[in-house]
Amino acid sequence: MQKQQKKALIIGAGIGGAAVALFLKRAGIEAEIYEAREKPEGYALTLASNGVAVLQEPGLDQAAMSEGSAVTTSVTMTGKGRVLGTISMAGGGLKSVFIKRVPLGMIITDEAERQGIKIMRGKRLQNIEVTEQGGVVATFTDSTTASGDFLIGSDGVHSRTRQFVDPAFPGAVYTGLINCGGYTSGMQLSSPPETSHFVFCKRAFFGYHANPTTGYVYWFTNWPHEQEPTRGEFDGMTEAQHHDLP
Repeated sequence: MQKQQKKALIIGAGIGGAAVALFLKRAGIEAEIYEAREKPEGYALTLASNGVAVLQEPGLDQAAMSEGSAVTTSVTMTGKGRVLGTISMAGGGLKSVFIKRVPLGMIITDEAERQGIKIMRGKRLQNIEVTEQGGVVATFTDSTTASGDFLIGSDGVHSRTRQFVDPAFPGAVYTGLINCGGYTSGMQLSSPPETSHFVFCKRAFFGYHANPTTGYVYWFTNWPHEQEPTRGEFDGMTEAQHHDLP
């Protein structure tokens, strides 16, 4: 007698949620993804070589490398330019890649949908119930529900799923640092290929990576900020207000 196929509900259609759905499908487990946002958001990240190895399994590593910028070396230096050390960002015959978060996510979610994995957007989790049979029912704020054999939370640092699984968890803790970043083009910046730079200055940390093919220079920084900002507090800041930050 053939066993009934197991079904997983995945909360969160980010990089992790879409990737785990692909691997579940390979294991013969049906997966459905539920995402609170209507469209993907995010800036950029460095996907380390072991992360690229994960993408290699479903054959998505070349797409990621083509979309992003290869990184094999990380250089740490002082604000005056003195090199403190270098770190290899390659391993197992693979390079790391600096890539925008949204295109990376789209590479994975597009493949998931191509393989028939359902992704429902605009589905904000409201409640989780375990059934008498050991399954799970997820209820969303639009009053719709979804049923499965088990549920996986891939909904980020402010995970709604975690609130149900571990009600005693106090939540994310503010570290006292603000992080931001951006990218620009048209700069004549001298940099070895496939290199990220981390600069430790007096009042802040600053990093950058130059893509020689596209001409983009990606930058990222963090600085101390005593009071924890509210979510979205900096979204409407003007350029002048940014200059006034410590």
